[in-house]
Amino acid sequence: MMKEQNLFLVPEYADTTDINWVSLINKYFPEHLKILTLKDVGIKRGYRGLFEGEDLLEYLSEKSLYYYDQTSYSVLLNYDVYKIPFLDNTPGPYWRTYLGYEALDSEIIKDFLNSLSSCPKDKRILNWENYLYLRWDKDRTEVFREEKLAKIHDFPLNLKQVDTPLEYLLVDEKGSALLDNSEYRRSHLSNLINFIKKI
Repeated sequence: MMKEQNLFLVPEYADTTDINWVSLINKYFPEHLKILTLKDVGIKRGYRGLFEGEDLLEYLSEKSLYYYDQTSYSVLLNYDVYKIPFLDNTPGPYWRTYLGYEALDSEIIKDFLNSLSSCPKDKRILNWENYLYLRWDKDRTEVFREEKLAKIHDFPLNLKQVDTPLEYLLVDEKGSALLDNSEYRRSHLSNLINFIKKI
């Protein structure tokens, strides 16, 4: 059974965010589900970033509990993992920590491409994993994971939307921008929505 107040706190959402996965949540979630921002609940300071070597799921559990304890709202987190076989499946979930969380997108892209300078073009592939982490209440959590293979280009694509700078460089097997595919994202979110409906 669903909660009487179906409010979900999405800490990554900001008023300045362009069309991204949060917008798709708002678009495809049932009308009686409402997305809240940190501003809506009066939280001025967000949770820390992921440390190098830290377990991702433990981090997401701690982060979601941090917000739940302050608000008692269900918390929904989104996290991307990039595994490059040529680089021994790095950077993994730590792509932001290499240059620091304050690094510009252009700096991250330049560093990313430099690390692949000796990689043959036919091996410039990346396994993208996306995690949606739902903390329903104090003790109940659920993880939704999607995986997709991408090709890496030498130049930024002209995308209308990006959640992370690396998305500028990634296309799927059909040559389409990997994360610019709203149908793919909607399919991912449907698993989450169906789970919520059954609670």
